[in-house]
Amino acid sequence: MRILIVSATEFEIIPLTLMVRQAHHERNQIEFLVTGVGMVATAAHTSRALARTPFDLALNLGICGSFAAALPPGAVVHVVSEA
Repeated sequence: MRILIVSATEFEIIPLTLMVRQAHHERNQIEFLVTGVGMVATAAHTSRALARTPFDLALNLGICGSFAAALPPGAVVHVVSEA
């Protein structure tokens, strides 16, 4: 399975990148894409990556601009609208 993990900044996904590098993934090819902050940068860089290479799964991971105390690090959210 070919997997693309997208994040605005490298800082947001450092623990995951270290974990992936330490693990041996024979069946999965995992690529990381750091796009820069903002929806436009994320859309442009992700679109370019998806047009260049076919992926089976693409995930956008990070803090997604939220610094709310109600969302501790590691919390999983599904964003359906932006205020």
